[in-house]
Amino acid sequence: MDQNANLAEQREIVARILIQDEDSPYWNTGDSEGDAMRLAELTQAMDEWLTRGGFLPVDWSVAPGEDGKD
Repeated sequence: MDQNANLAEQREIVARILIQDEDSPYWNTGDSEGDAMRLAELTQAMDEWLTRGGFLPVDWSVAPGEDGKD
């Protein structure tokens, strides 16, 4: 599984579901029910991957303090 692609797709779907701004590129572009189902599939796949010892997506792999936010 490409966990980085999974996370990127999850973020795109979340933006389509949550962003209700006419100026957003995601405005009214998705099928909310289909998006919700796809998000559930991606979330389940990510959970199974991590539960079996798979490595984190790159965006989640920063150690505390390395991102300059701590």
